[in-house]
Amino acid sequence: MLESNPHEVFGISVEPAANDTYLGPHVTLTELLYESEFYSLPLDDVPPLHNAVHYCVRKDKKLIKQIVEFTNTGRVIDPCQDDQCRRASAKC
Repeated sequence: MLESNPHEVFGISVEPAANDTYLGPHVTLTELLYESEFYSLPLDDVPPLHNAVHYCVRKDKKLIKQIVEFTNTGRVIDPCQDDQCRRASAKC
């Protein structure tokens, strides 16, 4: 994971993003935290019928920028640097 992710995940190391002399880690996990959906998770572990979280991840401009940068240069930039990848809700 990169340093600015919304929270740490047990067992996954935290690595720095690319800079002027370093391309970034060879593998990374980037997570978005949609606060409304996160705080309304059901207690019975049954997913809601309508959930846009997985769809919105594909349309997130900062994540798209990360993919484009990696594809074009091989650099792994941190899309969470400005906002820790927190979103109010999955409305995209």
